[in-house]
Amino acid sequence: MVKTRGSYPHPVLDESNDVDSHIELNNASYSTSIEDVQLRFEVTTADPTLWRLVESGAVRASARWMCSATMSSEEVEPITRRKFSDRAAYEMFIDQQLVRGTVDVVVRYIANTDIKEFRWDKQHTDYGDATFSVSKGDIIAVAGEMGPISVEKLYDPFNPPTGSLFNFVEDTLPNAAKGIAVEFHNADAVTVKFRPDAFDGLREFQSRPDLQVAIVVMPALMATIEYLKNQKLSPEGDDLSEFLWAQSLEALISRSGTTIEDDTIVIAQRLLDGPIQRTLTTGLIEEEND
Repeated sequence: MVKTRGSYPHPVLDESNDVDSHIELNNASYSTSIEDVQLRFEVTTADPTLWRLVESGAVRASARWMCSATMSSEEVEPITRRKFSDRAAYEMFIDQQLVRGTVDVVVRYIANTDIKEFRWDKQHTDYGDATFSVSKGDIIAVAGEMGPISVEKLYDPFNPPTGSLFNFVEDTLPNAAKGIAVEFHNADAVTVKFRPDAFDGLREFQSRPDLQVAIVVMPALMATIEYLKNQKLSPEGDDLSEFLWAQSLEALISRSGTTIEDDTIVIAQRLLDGPIQRTLTTGLIEEEND
């Protein structure tokens, strides 16, 4: 859900907008991965004043997110991905460890420095040629609000949230398979079984979630995607419409920009935010720091 606000030098005419050319938040989207919530959005305005101020460094884009479940909030400067004459595309990330449930985000433009005799090129006619004294930290414009945004994690080993894809358990049977075994008969979550020694080993990697993902979650997810793909694409496939994990996985695939017809490894790497690349890169970084 996106709510549009507008721009306002002070004093304001009303709570919505004080320039003839509206400043709006558009094309907002988000996706969740193991470590981050990724948000993308565009800010649009035909008044070139905003883009001149941003380009000069006098004004910065600001996104403040708030999570009522964890009582956490943070102001971040979103990354500018593309610029056009009438709009800019942004991207930002929220650490999954700081949030739970849903978050709300408000996008604003804030003065980095004092701006004397400020005015919009397309200022509201009621202001005429009036100028305003803007101080450092003043809000120049509120582009809009996003929320509530679901930030439910794809998985959480040992304590998966409601709707999580996986449930990790020990398999204490004498003939338990080596490695992992993946079962799909549970409607709530896919069951991933480990022999006790392997399960203990997974716990040892709690300080390296990237390794947990690459070694365990990646193959389990690929097996799950392949199973879902076979059931949906086969005329004789089972009906999984009542399976919560299948609903969650289909929603994640749709939100990631992939489809069930894509290669399984492509889907899995997109959903897990490139776990193999991230794990190998992290290893190289740690080795350089030793």
